[in-house]
Amino acid sequence: MTEQLAVSDFGSQDVIRAFARTHRLRTKTDACGELIIPSRKRRFTGCHIYQHSMDGKVFGAIFVGVGSDKLPRSYWDRTKVALQDAGCTIGQNTGEEGTVLFDPSNRVSSGACLKFCKITPRRTVSPEEREILVQRLAQSGSLK
Repeated sequence: MTEQLAVSDFGSQDVIRAFARTHRLRTKTDACGELIIPSRKRRFTGCHIYQHSMDGKVFGAIFVGVGSDKLPRSYWDRTKVALQDAGCTIGQNTGEEGTVLFDPSNRVSSGACLKFCKITPRRTVSPEEREILVQRLAQSGSLK
């Protein structure tokens, strides 16, 4: 008889959720049920950030081609060198794609991973902008 493991047996997802909240990033649950920070939909960026270690002290970023598109070898080579210079460690390297491991508390390495994964923070609206948007909605009749 096999024993079912609880989510707490694999570590908490609170660390990646807190990282996303701190950097104003959106999260998503992937097909395996793991919480990830996905990249923007672009041609060669099948990239996302995930929690690599159970204690949350190491995050990973995976760089793969999307669909039939593969990352150009030159893109991965340049990205790999830049991320290593920022303090990241290469986890896997298969030529056109790979994984990078980094410390989420290190602003330089986490910022570099966010940049090369093309992950952008959510937009924040100032109180003045919010008031202007509410007025526009009221004038258009959409806000009742």
